[in-house]
Amino acid sequence: AIPFNLMELICLYGYSLVPYAPTLLLCLIPVNFLEWIVLLAATCLSCLFILRNVSTPILSSDVGLSKAPALVMFVVACHLIFVLVLKFAFFHHRFNSGSSGSGSGGGGGG
Repeated sequence: AIPFNLMELICLYGYSLVPYAPTLLLCLIPVNFLEWIVLLAATCLSCLFILRNVSTPILSSDVGLSKAPALVMFVVACHLIFVLVLKFAFFHHRFNSGSSGSGSGGGGGG
């Protein structure tokens, strides 16, 4: 069996989200290329943190090498989905194209 209980895995995953805290501040800058770089860097750090802390107990357990590749692919896939959701739902900037949208006409009354 895998030597982790559910609470340890939840705590580990919570700690792995720490790189996204400075990412939040850096993604306030509305530069699309910079946002992608920062989000991908935070995702790589988060993936490495999880894999580093989970791989040794998994490989030393009786499950061993048979489940390790599936675990790595699952963690990486989940983090890629997470970064896409962050980018397109949370860090999506909308800019007005110059018009303030006052509606019909432009004269006012008088």
